[in-house]
Amino acid sequence: MIESIKEQGIIVPLTLRKIDLPGNYEIISGENRWRCAKLAGLTHVPSYIVDCDEETAIMRLTEANLVNRDISLYERVQAYKQQYEIMKKRSGTRTDLQENAEKTNSLDELARKHGASRTQMHRLIRIADLAEPLVELVDKGKIASDAAVKLVVLSSQNQLLVADYLNGNSVKLHNSHAELIVNNSEKLSMDILGDVFSPAPQKSKPVKSIKTKRFSRFFENITDSAEIEETIEKALQMYFASEKSPSEFTQCDEFE
Repeated sequence: MIESIKEQGIIVPLTLRKIDLPGNYEIISGENRWRCAKLAGLTHVPSYIVDCDEETAIMRLTEANLVNRDISLYERVQAYKQQYEIMKKRSGTRTDLQENAEKTNSLDELARKHGASRTQMHRLIRIADLAEPLVELVDKGKIASDAAVKLVVLSSQNQLLVADYLNGNSVKLHNSHAELIVNNSEKLSMDILGDVFSPAPQKSKPVKSIKTKRFSRFFENITDSAEIEETIEKALQMYFASEKSPSEFTQCDEFE
């Protein structure tokens, strides 16, 4: 962009608004162009000056960033949240984002504006409350977006702890992991996170009973249950003994 500005100048003017300090202006859109113009040696840039309040300026700035810039997921969800807060303030409607929150026109309008469903926008705005390292992991696909929403209740310290663990291990955080992490939030540590993602194998349940019908054909002439049990026991002892001791054939290198 710098070389382009050196050759052609700034084609699309910046948008500015006056602020309280005399002779000073705030850039609403075109900050990248302004920075590149300075690096290109320009001392003047074409600009539009608009008269608007701070909320309108934020709406225009975030809109310009969302449309014109290649921004990270963290910057994107922060922009959505800023727009949402202004829209709900202007509408004067209750719009908290808890699971049981009543539906509001502001959230629906914001979702339609950016081509998302209401559920998707609700999720993105909630993700904006996460620490930046966790949002980056959502962007990389290491945290499922629905699981990320569950992590919002964690303290800042625990959020960073989870981010450190995920960055150091080849795992992906799903809903089941998020629930376990939240349940252990008061004593969360690297060891506990290790248990969350590598749970101890479940112990096999002891055999309580065996169906004897399938063995009845071997004992057609035997009616004494004790004799049947003794015969089965001896057969099993012989079987497991043969498993531990290789046969004479397996000990030979070749057959003659």
